[in-house]
Amino acid sequence: MKNKKLILITLLIAGISAFAGTTSAVSNGEFLKEATAKKKTGKNILGVNASSLLSRSNSGLPGLSGITGGGVFINAGLFFPSSSYLGIGGFSMGYDVEWGHYFKLVKVSQFSIGIRATWISASYTKFDNFITLNAVSASLLRPGIQGMYAIKDHIAVNLFYQLGFDYTRITESGGNSFIGLTHEIGAGIQWRILNLGFGYRFGSLKNTESGDPASYSINNFRVYLGIKL
Repeated sequence: MKNKKLILITLLIAGISAFAGTTSAVSNGEFLKEATAKKKTGKNILGVNASSLLSRSNSGLPGLSGITGGGVFINAGLFFPSSSYLGIGGFSMGYDVEWGHYFKLVKVSQFSIGIRATWISASYTKFDNFITLNAVSASLLRPGIQGMYAIKDHIAVNLFYQLGFDYTRITESGGNSFIGLTHEIGAGIQWRILNLGFGYRFGSLKNTESGDPASYSINNFRVYLGIKL
């Protein structure tokens, strides 16, 4: 009798062990299937789409919040007056600086468009022939529009248009002051925070210290190197 009970207990234990082993194997198999499926769909156990993150990081574009986003710009460069500059001509190459801000308004994929506001710009040139004339120009708050397009990782191109009032002073003894509305069109390329570009300013100014009704050309070309932060 005792031997029969012992045999029954042994068989019961063996059956329970076999059942547990089968359940564990099924569970492990289901877990492996689930893990494999999630791996194929690019998801981990937390449900994060790894393939999506990978595709974003490898897209080669920093996004509009980066290279084509808004920011402060500071540029300095060379200034080339036209042959009819202030009705005199003959002014030499000068220097130009500007400080402003690009405010991004709209973003569509790799493209952004916004307001380009130059808070202050200034330039200097000199006429040195039979007499010496120094011409200093300044302009405050030049609003305009700018478009930017990201063409590659950390590289973008831009086009812009601005307008504003320009004040120019010829500083020789008994010099004259000129003021008027001027325009500028330009383009540039940005690599990371560095900017390289050019602009063409055009318009005419009135002499504020004489009764002369004539307008004088302020046309000039500039190239610049700067940063956008």
